Amino acid sequence: MAVTSAQADATRPVTSVAAVAARSRAVRERSTAAPGLELLLPLTKAYRVPLDELVGAPVAGATRVYPQPFTHNGMTVVPLTR
Repeated sequence: MAVTSAQADATRPVTSVAAVAARSRAVRERSTAAPGLELLLPLTKAYRVPLDELVGAPVAGATRVYPQPFTHNGMTVVPLTR
């Protein structure tokens, strides 16, 4: 029986998840602390979720840094960089 392209597409995520699971198991057996991007990125594609959601990253706040002015030798200085 021939496999249609739709059936092949439907099984592709499962196949990639199984491959990632096998690599993940190998990583755990080697006693590494956390999975790397080589394991996480295929999972994000298979489950169609962002990497931040997969690893439970906190929501990023404001990325701007507002410099605090300070006084030096009687002059007020506002730093342009950190």
